[in-house]
Parts: sequence; C-alpha cells; structure tokens
Amino acid sequence: MKKIPNLDTLRFIAASLVIIHHIELYKAAFFLNSFANTAFIKVIGKLGVVLFFVLSGFLITTLLLNEKEIKKKISFKKFYIRRILRIWPLYYLIVFFGFFVWPNIAFLQFPNHEHLIEKVSSPLNFSFYLTIFANVGWAVFGNIPFTSQTWSLATELACACASQRWRPVVLLESCARRIFVLLSPRLALVVRLARRERRVAD
Repeated sequence: MKKIPNLDTLRFIAASLVIIHHIELYKAAFFLNSFANTAFIKVIGKLGVVLFFVLSGFLITTLLLNEKEIKKKISFKKFYIRRILRIWPLYYLIVFFGFFVWPNIAFLQFPNHEHLIEKVSSPLNFSFYLTIFANVGWAVFGNIPFTSQTWSLATELACACASQRWRPVVLLESCARRIFVLLSPRLALVVRLARRERRVAD
C-alpha cells in the first residue's frame, strides 16, 4: 500500500487535539489555571480520539482489501499477529510504567496520591490491564495517571479480536454514523445562525 500523505495531516490534527485536552486535564489535576471545564476542551479530546479510530479503521480496511485483491484471500491469522505485534509492546510498556514506576517517583505524584496507590495495588484492577481490558479497569477504578491512553489501545485490539469476519461496509457505515453524530449538531447550529442573520438583514 502506497503512503497517503494527507493522512499524516489528519494524524497531526488528531494528536494535537488529544494532547491539548490532556494538558488541560493534568493542569486541573495539579490545581493550576486550566480550561479543562470549558466546552471546547471537553469536546476536542473526544473528536481527536474518534478521528484516530476512523483513520485506523480506514487503514486496516484498505490493507485487508489490498491483500484480498492481490492474494485472493485474507489471512486473519497474520492480521491478528500484526495487530498484536503493533499494539502489545507499547501497551504493556505503558502499563508497566503506570503501575510500577511512575507512582514511585515523587515528582510525578498527583495531589491525591493515596487513592492512586489503592488503584495500582488492586489485583483486580491490574488484571483488567493485564488482559487488555484497560477500558473496563478505568470504568471501575478510575483513571491511573499517565496510562489513560491504554483504554483506546484496549478498545482497538478488542474490536480486532472480536471480529470473526472483516466487514468493510459495516466499518465504513459505523465511521460515517460517528461523523454524522458529531457534526450534525454543529451543522444545525450554523444553519440556525445563518437563518437568524438573514431575518435580521430582511
């Protein structure tokens, strides 16, 4: 598959939205002046993550379709191996540092450090992260600092493992629905403002 240069721009936009969102969250956690509670900061993090998921779905689907076109079939075994080798090393590195390294560095300790110790010392919580269910652990025990990105990695791998048959049409339809849900309220607002300005002008 040839590299698509425009996708790098979309990755940069998505990464920037997520980074800005997390910077404001960490500023709020350390009781610094933050815009974390503003509507703009709240929404850009979600938009960035959804954009990453859409890009991931697009690239994976394109690779599988190219494989089917060239080899006349799709090897799901190789597909799963590729996804595991791509996700697991980074995922478990983040989990290791989040549970065993960062909590022991005083400079990186959060104001509510006692609650963090309870989270990282819970065998059940660690088992969620160990079995690629970080999103479940986050929902049950709350976020562990510097590991918040693991929920998206866990979600991506879970979706890959759960699919017995790859269905590009369903994936594309899901992506389109997500984009529509995100954009439709904003488009409606633009239309209402345009109508209001037209009425004022008349």
